[in-house]
Amino acid sequence: MNRLLFAFTGVFLLAAVGLQFSPIAGPFAPTSAAEKTGGRILKASQELLGSLSGPQAAKAVIDYASAERFNWHFIPRDRQGLPLKEMEEAQRAKALALLRASLSEEGARRAEGVISLEEVLRDIEGVRRQFPRDPQLYYVTFFGRPSNKGAWGWRFEGHHLTLNFTMDGERLISSTPAVLGANPAIVREGPRKGFRLLGAIEDLARELVGSLDEAGLKACTGEAGGKVPEEVPGPGSRRYDFALPAGLPADKLPDEQKGKLRKLIREYTANLPPEAESELLAEDLKGVYLAWRGSLKPYEPHSYLIHGPGFVINYTNIQNGAAHVHSCLRSRDGEFGLSEAGK
Repeated sequence: MNRLLFAFTGVFLLAAVGLQFSPIAGPFAPTSAAEKTGGRILKASQELLGSLSGPQAAKAVIDYASAERFNWHFIPRDRQGLPLKEMEEAQRAKALALLRASLSEEGARRAEGVISLEEVLRDIEGVRRQFPRDPQLYYVTFFGRPSNKGAWGWRFEGHHLTLNFTMDGERLISSTPAVLGANPAIVREGPRKGFRLLGAIEDLARELVGSLDEAGLKACTGEAGGKVPEEVPGPGSRRYDFALPAGLPADKLPDEQKGKLRKLIREYTANLPPEAESELLAEDLKGVYLAWRGSLKPYEPHSYLIHGPGFVINYTNIQNGAAHVHSCLRSRDGEFGLSEAGK
């Protein structure tokens, strides 16, 4: 991955949320390869929580059993938790360190990119905008107090971004639902002109579907033809219990197209820590299906869904002249630490 691009996005975000960039610490501090993700998450969580005042901690920590743990969404709205806006500079730095500890390097870069687009959107919409478009209106919420024993979790959420982590002490149990959006999907003007934060998940999918033969394309587009399905379903749901169109069976694809599909799936799973990614991605692609709806042309409404035994990927690009992306990765079982029996 291009570390220079990651560093640029990190510097941009640090400026946006009111922090001073330190060339010594860098935008993504390296960690020991032997240090497990769960241990990093616990350590960063305790460091952030320990830096908060009593009133701040009271806002940040909610009971683990609360239904709020499942009340996730990617739209601009009021949220429970402690926003970056109500933190001091050093506390915001710790919050971003926790975010980076919980994701892969690529995932952290993209999450910070989502936040940085709020300033771009603010400039586009101007003074009559409906929503604040504030890069500091992203909330940290702990569910239970971080501890090396017992169940707890944390969420980082705001417009176009919801990241949910469930822990058992130092062990990461679940790192989905994971939603990233981009508006604008491509920056048209200004110093970041041409920037496409989530461009790869659109381009790779269109390239794959465009390479299908007639029979494959028919299976992929289904009986709905050009009809575009509704938005990413399920915000606020405890598990994915929504329609899964059969679509095109991935294990029937030629090897080259299988490679394209694996690459597309990894654009989603690679945002997560390596151990979470490996649990979701089925290398043989058995039981994996791809369904596309809408146009194959850029800037015309389209969407796709990829599902397999362990995961569901939803992607929609139907707003603002199809230049407004919502993407979601969900686990089919064990999400939020809930098995099928704990549904």
